[in-house]
Parts: sequence; structure tokens; C-alpha cells
Amino acid sequence: TCQQVGQAMDTGKLAGLPGEGGWISGLAYSPDGKQLAVADGDHMLVLDTATRLPVRDATVIDANYYIESISYSPDGSRLAVASKREVELLDANTGRQVGSQLLGPRGSALSVAFGADGRSMAAGSSTGDVEVYDLQNEPLTTKVPAGTASVSALAYRPDGKVLASVGSDGVIRLWNT
Repeated sequence: TCQQVGQAMDTGKLAGLPGEGGWISGLAYSPDGKQLAVADGDHMLVLDTATRLPVRDATVIDANYYIESISYSPDGSRLAVASKREVELLDANTGRQVGSQLLGPRGSALSVAFGADGRSMAAGSSTGDVEVYDLQNEPLTTKVPAGTASVSALAYRPDGKVLASVGSDGVIRLWNT
């Protein structure tokens, strides 16, 4: 059975988030479960799951765009953050940008997911495309027209050989990687 663990966290009272909190657009656990990344508007806050306190000050991704999706790399060293304009890779320990910004899909970047090896990352867009990046060299390696108005969620199979996408049309598509 599912039971709540500990006290609920009121996002309006989380230290480090602006204003009154409320609209949380993304959550991501670190692979070891010790941290929980929380996206609130244009801010990302990382909480220690044992103490439920921030591990550092909130990171502002882009003051003009909301964060749409966040994902930890399999080794927990990086966070991918999708916003309306771009995909940023952040050092999970410091919150600082790693490498250059990936422009992400044309249109809004709505979803992100790391491949099983952590060397590739996929981003889904509001225009219906999925873009796959080689993170060692940072180029776009594959662009897939997913056949939907927007790609709202992505997930790699644990072996990294298949990428699942779903969009506003309600259709799940599987892609060989």
C-alpha cells in the first residue's frame, strides 16, 4: 500500500523558492535518492531528502521562461533542465552550468531524459520533435519528428536501446536508439 512518508512539504514555505510557491512543474530524484530537485517557475531548488532542507540556494535558469522538465543523469553528476527556450546541463553538486547551452528543440523544450550511459540525452518539444544529443561532443545527433503537436514526456528503457515518447495526441511511441 502507498502511505505518505513524513510531513507534506508546502511549496509556499520552502526556503529558497520565490514568492508563494505553488506551481511545481518538475520533480526529479537523484539516482541515490538523497536529493530531490524541484522546479518552480524559473527556479530550481535541490532538497536533501533526509532533512527536507535545501542543499544550496535556488538556481535561476532563465528569468523569462519557466522550467518545464528536469532529469538527473544516471550517475547523478548532472541535471538536465528544459525551459521554454533551451536545455541546460548543470553540475548537480553546484548548480552551475556545465558546457554550453543546448538550444533544444525548436519551439519550447518540454521534456528531457538521459540515456542509460549518461552520454546521450533526449529533449522533446512543443513542435512535436525529439532531439537526441551526444553529450560528450554536444552536437545534435538525431532529430525525430514524433508526429504529435508536442512531446510532453520522454523515458529511456534501462538498457538505453529504446526511447519512449508521448505527446498531446495521447499516443506513446517507441524509438530505437
